[in-house]
Amino acid sequence: MSVNIIRAGWKGAAWAGLATAALVVTGSSLAAAPRPAGSSAAESGIGPVREEAPLAANAEAVLIVKAGETKEALGFPTGNGRVAKHVKDGFSRAVYDEVTETDAAGEPLSIVQFDGRGLRFAFRLDKPVQAGGRVSQDGAVKAAQRAAGRLGVPIQSVAATDSDPVDGGWVVRWGRTFNGVPVRGDEVRVGVRPDGKIGSLARVEHELVAPPAKPIASGQARALARLKLDGWAAQSEASFAIQDATLEWVEPNAIFDPGRTDSPAGAYRQAWVVTAQPAGPAAEHLRLVALFIDAADGSLIGGDSVE
Repeated sequence: MSVNIIRAGWKGAAWAGLATAALVVTGSSLAAAPRPAGSSAAESGIGPVREEAPLAANAEAVLIVKAGETKEALGFPTGNGRVAKHVKDGFSRAVYDEVTETDAAGEPLSIVQFDGRGLRFAFRLDKPVQAGGRVSQDGAVKAAQRAAGRLGVPIQSVAATDSDPVDGGWVVRWGRTFNGVPVRGDEVRVGVRPDGKIGSLARVEHELVAPPAKPIASGQARALARLKLDGWAAQSEASFAIQDATLEWVEPNAIFDPGRTDSPAGAYRQAWVVTAQPAGPAAEHLRLVALFIDAADGSLIGGDSVE
C-alpha cells in the first residue's frame, strides 16, 4: 500500500489553504481543531503533514456510495469521477476518509469527509450561479435545518446566523451541549449560498471525559482564578478584573505554561471558564483572558486569550 505524504511545501500549503477556505467559508475559524473519537495526535501526525493512503476495494465502494448519498442530500453537483482515500491530517490533527468528486477535466467539484462519528465535512467547489436576489435569513435557516435533517446530523440549540462576507450568503450555526453544558468550539455549521443552495456543512465534535460527580461551585472557581491572576499581577504592573464564570466543556492546554512537556491536551473536560479583563501594561496586548478551572478539583488546566 502506497502512502502519499504532503508536507508544508507549496502543495501542502495550497491544500491547507483550500481546507481553511472551505471551513472558513463562514467567515470565522474553528474554535477547536476536530479530533474524532479514537484518534490521537500520534495517529494523525504531528506538524503540517497530510498522509494519504488508498482504501481497500470494498471500503472504497462503501465510502463512495455514502458520499454520493451525502452529496444528493445537500444538492451538490454530480461529476465524472471520484477519488477516495484515507487521510491522517496533521494540519487539523484528524483522521478521516475522504471522497473528492471531479468534473470531466479532473477539477474538484466537491469534497466529503467522514470520521469515526460520521459526516465530518462537506463542501462544494463549483461557482454559484449569479442570481438576482438573495435568500432571506429565515429562508437560509430553514434550508440549513432541512439539510441537517436529511443527513441525520443532530442540532441541539437555537441557530445563530451571520451574513457570509465571502459569497454574500449566510452562515447558520448550532452549538453543541452535553448534559446541559456547552462544549466550547463544538458546532454544526452550514453555509447557505445567496441562491438558497447549500454550499458547505461542517461538524466539529470532540470526545468528552466523564463529568465530575460534584462540580466545584462558581464562587470557588472565581476565588481560585483570583489567586492565579493576583500572582501574575504581583510580577508586573498589570491588574485583572474578573467578569464572568461559565461552566463549559473545554480542551485542556498549556497556554499559561508553554514550557510543559506533559501538556494535558486530549478529551474535553468540564471546567469553569473564568474571564478577566486586563488593565495596565497587559491591556496593550490583551483584551480578555480566560482561565480554565477544572470543575472536578479546581486545578488550572489551560485557558484562552483575545488580543
